[in-house]
Amino acid sequence: MPVPFSSLGRTAVALVAAAAIAAVGCNSTYAPRRSGQLRIVMESGQPVLVKHGRIYPLGMFGGGLVEATADSPRALEHAEAFRDGMATGAVAYLAGIAALLAAPIGIVVAETNRGPTGRDDDGWLWVTGGLAIGGVALTAIGLSSMLNAQPRLYDAINVHNDDLLYGAAATETAAP
Repeated sequence: MPVPFSSLGRTAVALVAAAAIAAVGCNSTYAPRRSGQLRIVMESGQPVLVKHGRIYPLGMFGGGLVEATADSPRALEHAEAFRDGMATGAVAYLAGIAALLAAPIGIVVAETNRGPTGRDDDGWLWVTGGLAIGGVALTAIGLSSMLNAQPRLYDAINVHNDDLLYGAAATETAAP
């Protein structure tokens, strides 16, 4: 007697199919012409930079962007600001998550260290509250830093391409 295909089995098949479609849907097929301009394309589901036919992996912290803009001092400033903002934001975000994960441990310690009067003699609840508030603050600062760094990626690319096409002196006078 055949086993009926349960709704759980149908859900699993649907999720696997959706994951397979998403995995192959993140590639670009067009390769820009070889030029000194920076272009962003997708390769194996990841954004990469292309310049003179060479591929620079972008990475989370923009190492490839810094390398690709090294010949344009103004663009390099934006690339380094992107890299620094992403790195600082990631560290702050991860520290915030660690503090938020540590806060419940402080509650357990506070409860196990209660004195005979039922008061928190060691101040663990204050420590736990500080961890929770600090964790939320660090997480928000980290996310803000990473979100504010994103436009610098595009600034670096645009400044590099403008400097290549028009020269650094021409773009400096045209800036608002």
